[in-house]
Amino acid sequence: MLSDRSYDLIVSLGDWCAPAANIRRRFGLEQAMPFDWWVTSYNGLVRLLEDRFADLFDPTSMQVLDRPHLARETVLCHRYGILHHHDFNRDGNGQISADISSEIPRAIEKFKFIVNRFFESIAGKRVLFIRSGLQSDLWFPESGLPFTTPNHQECLERGAFLHGLLRRTLAPAALDLLILIENGPTGATLPLDGGHVVFDDLGPRIDEIGFLEANYDLLLDRLGVRLASDAVAADQSAERVIASG
Repeated sequence: MLSDRSYDLIVSLGDWCAPAANIRRRFGLEQAMPFDWWVTSYNGLVRLLEDRFADLFDPTSMQVLDRPHLARETVLCHRYGILHHHDFNRDGNGQISADISSEIPRAIEKFKFIVNRFFESIAGKRVLFIRSGLQSDLWFPESGLPFTTPNHQECLERGAFLHGLLRRTLAPAALDLLILIENGPTGATLPLDGGHVVFDDLGPRIDEIGFLEANYDLLLDRLGVRLASDAVAADQSAERVIASG
């Protein structure tokens, strides 16, 4: 079970858009965090935290993927093994430019600000992180490479390691980590220094489309996840200061 407390902050760790979209929708939080809109493998998440995002958007690591069935639909960062779906402009056909070099400086400046806020807003706070999946790497069907889901023990080990890494890197006052996983130690809880790791399952999709909103509502209601009474006001106030500056 999660700690019996309300949180100052609830933050997505990927691996795709759904955790962030549901955190914003359900809790009214507005501040963007680094992992909100990337596709981030477990290995990529760990590398980014260990490096403190040092080589994010390194031009030598960026590749616009131009695949037969998905022409220029995303950008792969080889350094961290993540996909930048939403960080580059698209044309009328929804395609990213074949040459993104002119856009990289803007992306670097934008995320320098977001990453700094990520560290500053979490330090000393009671935080819940939500992470979807623990797959090691990204999957490209046409590569022919196997795509495996970590087994029960590997999930437990990865959850415990990630919890410790987040504590060391971000220095929250207390930290719970909710990992959403279909095949693994669903229902397991790891009590650790400074908080817990909880493994749970969203279950079969309820809504036909969207970011699994109904599934998230059922899960978060069942777990009793809540924000401190002043958390939303503080988040929105900070966002207004940013907008006016």
